[in-house]
Amino acid sequence: IEKNIPKEVLDIMDLNTMERKDGTYVGKHLEESFTDLIYGVKINNKEAYISLLLEHKSSPDKYTIFQVTRYILDAWTKLSKDNTKELPIVIPIVFYHGKGKWNYKTDIRDLIPGYYNLPDYLKDRIPTMKHDLVDMHRSPDEELDKYRPIVRLILKVFKYVTQEDEDKLLEIFILATEDAFQKEEEETVSDIMGILMMYMSKTDKKITEDKLMKKIDELEGKGEKIMTILEERELRGIEKGIEKGIEKGIEKGIEKGIEKGIEKGIEKGKIEVARNL
Repeated sequence: IEKNIPKEVLDIMDLNTMERKDGTYVGKHLEESFTDLIYGVKINNKEAYISLLLEHKSSPDKYTIFQVTRYILDAWTKLSKDNTKELPIVIPIVFYHGKGKWNYKTDIRDLIPGYYNLPDYLKDRIPTMKHDLVDMHRSPDEELDKYRPIVRLILKVFKYVTQEDEDKLLEIFILATEDAFQKEEEETVSDIMGILMMYMSKTDKKITEDKLMKKIDELEGKGEKIMTILEERELRGIEKGIEKGIEKGIEKGIEKGIEKGIEKGIEKGKIEVARNL
């Protein structure tokens, strides 16, 4: 919020009073998934709610303004059905990391010819919806470095994953992850790292663990923590496999033993019957 909201708004918001609230309101008909973060905060010394709506796009999408608008209306409708009398202020921010330039409007009023010259009567009856646009490709790395380490790791991967240079992506990922490990909780970084690796592997870059290991070797010591985590995961995977194998083997053995026991018992029974006859 501090990095993306204008100063005149920050001046009237008491960020020290911010408190996360539960609540996810996503309409069934929406094609995209949105993350909805609701906070209680004092604005102009009055209790208020703000909702931070984040969405990331990997290609320009002219329908984004409508998706964002539908989302906000869905959220407000849901709250009204729950008999909530006050509605949160929604701050929509779109993170774009595609190759091409974003040429679509971010303010619905700009789609209405001559809107700004209309009489107030008409203006007051036209819904105003707009979203902020953060264009990753046009954000220098120094700008991204202002965020906390875990956030800049994600944003840098978003920025470089759609660029041609796979080698650069690997280097950025390794260095940003290494930095995050030094300043954030290991478990959190490890989880995010796994998600990002899965995300990158789904792109045309096809980032694999082998490519990553090779790049870590080239960076001479950078990325050792990543290597350790990957090795631990691999070991856990092998251990799990062995455990599963042993479990299956025991099951099979018991099954076989019971089978053999029954066979032997039947055989013994037949001999006993023959003897009695």
